[in-house]
Amino acid sequence: MTLCVRVPKKDGEIVRSRLAAEGTLNLGARIRSDGDSLLIPVLCDSVDGYEVVDAELQVQEQRATDYREVADVPEELSPLLPSSFDVVGDVAMIKLPDELLPHAGAIGDALLRVNRSLRTVFIDSGVKGDFRIRDLECIAGDGVSETVHKEFGVRLYTDPARVYFNPRLSTERSRIAGLVADGEVIIDMFAGVAPFGTVICRMASPEVVYSIDLNPEAEHFARINAERNRIDRLVPMTGDSSKLIYDLPMADRIVMNLPQIADRFLGFAMDRLKVGGTAHMYKIIEREDFPGFCDDLVRSMGELGHGIEIHSSELKTYSPTMSVYSLDVVHVSEGLDVQRAQSEHLGPHHLDVELALPAEHVEVHTGVAEPLDRVPHALGHEAVPHAPQQSAGFHSPRLHAYPVVLLVDDVRGHVADNDGMLHTRTALGRAPLQLACLPLDPREGGRYDLRPRH
Repeated sequence: MTLCVRVPKKDGEIVRSRLAAEGTLNLGARIRSDGDSLLIPVLCDSVDGYEVVDAELQVQEQRATDYREVADVPEELSPLLPSSFDVVGDVAMIKLPDELLPHAGAIGDALLRVNRSLRTVFIDSGVKGDFRIRDLECIAGDGVSETVHKEFGVRLYTDPARVYFNPRLSTERSRIAGLVADGEVIIDMFAGVAPFGTVICRMASPEVVYSIDLNPEAEHFARINAERNRIDRLVPMTGDSSKLIYDLPMADRIVMNLPQIADRFLGFAMDRLKVGGTAHMYKIIEREDFPGFCDDLVRSMGELGHGIEIHSSELKTYSPTMSVYSLDVVHVSEGLDVQRAQSEHLGPHHLDVELALPAEHVEVHTGVAEPLDRVPHALGHEAVPHAPQQSAGFHSPRLHAYPVVLLVDDVRGHVADNDGMLHTRTALGRAPLQLACLPLDPREGGRYDLRPRH
């Protein structure tokens, strides 16, 4: 027989919660229905306002819910057992200190015993390489890391040993999807298997989502996710987003989930983000440094001709002194009305250059898709006809029917990187104009000239 309290069914949950909070609920027996009453097992002789009786109740097996309670490790090492771990689908990934590595198998077995939805457990030694792939070692289960992760009704096919995927951003993905208006153009610059794009396409109605990643395996899984979730507006791409982004339409929204260094790419994002659009960026940083970091972003983007506003929130703690922050960077203004020039007159304009600097005055030879008499109106600057220079093998399909020369008053600076790209910025009077960065290889982007004007 088990001691229990008889309560009306309408009061059952209130009484059960109170008993549990007081520590007088007997978890070793099951609650039983008895007519209009419930018999709730208790560990006390009396409960104010209710009758305490003896009754036959079924025994309730108590199963551990914390793997640390059942992990077979020396007692002195128990305090070192991690309190958290990542779960992607039916795969668990846990980071262990060196002292626990000899007991990794026992820890993996404990995780499988307590979490019946898990199939396999890996030690996670951190992210490695440019592809942000986890360094994993199987310690329990079948050892296959490919899995299906579910969130908000979306099935995400992934393999944490081959591609980047962060299960802890599910709430962020849902939040951003809730902000998307119908018909938006969205670019995800560091997409992984396209969880942002997949969730957005399922929960909202964008025109298109371009999901870019350096890792070819990411594009493979992104295409699977689009197909399995019956999405036709997701466009996976492989390559360097800081270059590919200039071949895409101007975006209403850009996702930048590269929390270590995403801020280095914010200038590229602003170049391709419509005024009024938002870039969703993430940053891991010391908490005391975060306010200054935001101020520096506003200042540096202003120097590039982009006015921005930042709305931020702390997502989670990363270490005792660091946190992961979410930044919604709103593009509020352009120094030159580039958006108007592009949308109303020129369309996205691309410049490849052959460099000969320094120069107080330069000519920029470019091609535009509109008649010459509309160019000065669009850019507010002198434009004169110029026959395109052509050399063997240097003809560009991007050179349109109306080549022009824009006379530019100042050259702000340039950086030539190792892959033949030239990053340059000019100023028309006081208003900066971003010149798109394209490969110098004529087979990729054509040949135009940036040189002293005599």
